[in-house]
Amino acid sequence: MRISYDPDADVMYLYLNDGRDPEVDHSVELGMESEGLTADFDHAGHVVGLEVQFASRRFGAAGPDQALVEILSGRFPTSDRPAA
Repeated sequence: MRISYDPDADVMYLYLNDGRDPEVDHSVELGMESEGLTADFDHAGHVVGLEVQFASRRFGAAGPDQALVEILSGRFPTSDRPAA
């Protein structure tokens, strides 16, 4: 797994494969569009990446390290959670 973060766009991307750029067949918005969560799928239907918009609001100053901890623990923050 690899995490990238673009501070200008405030977007985090989680690569759920071996860290290479995934071959995305299609994407699905998770929840409402305003939540800013998108799952990318390969041609076989496997999730290969997650795009997280508004990342600083979700994870605060802890950034990608805290994101990984929360995602792996199953406590992915919602968009209305205040920044740390």
